[in-house]
Amino acid sequence: EDGAALLRRERGDLPLPKRAAPSSAPRPRAPSSPLPRPQQRQQQPPIPGAMAALGAATSSFLNGAALAGCGGAHATRVTRSPLVIEAAHKKGAGSTKNGRDSNAQRLGVKIYGDQPCIAGNIIVRQHGSTFHAGDNVGTGKDYTLFAKADGLVHFAEKRGRKFVSVKPMPEYVPPAPGTRRARKYAAYPPRAQLRAAEAGEEASAR
Repeated sequence: EDGAALLRRERGDLPLPKRAAPSSAPRPRAPSSPLPRPQQRQQQPPIPGAMAALGAATSSFLNGAALAGCGGAHATRVTRSPLVIEAAHKKGAGSTKNGRDSNAQRLGVKIYGDQPCIAGNIIVRQHGSTFHAGDNVGTGKDYTLFAKADGLVHFAEKRGRKFVSVKPMPEYVPPAPGTRRARKYAAYPPRAQLRAAEAGEEASAR
């Protein structure tokens, strides 16, 4: 053994040597006692002078390491508990806040500017008054804008606000005679005009 170990053995800091493995022969059972007494630590026999001199002749580095390791003759041993690694017990952030979706509200402009509409047509679906009601336009309880009369949809901006109004349909002006538009109109008359002519013929036949 080195000098540090000899010094620690002399101070009584080293543990007792391990016992030999028990033999395979059965051991006699000791009589049961209410509380067994703890065994007292046996004192080590004194080390011969030569070994003590060898321990005294060791370097200061070994002596310092031995004293720092044992902490003196009356130092108490500190027992460390086994290392326990704890895992997370909570789900990842946001994993329990997903899995849902709302239905689309179908917002937006339904009839654009200069397009015809009839009374009752929805012009704008909105949340809040992004567009304000103008002439011949009503506002629903959910800020929906709808037409109150037949006509053309018109968008305008006044004082920083957007207004939607419905203007009456312009009067029909027939094309000038001899033009290409007049010839096409004569070849393909409007359906309303054809239906009116058919109804007149049926009334006259009766």
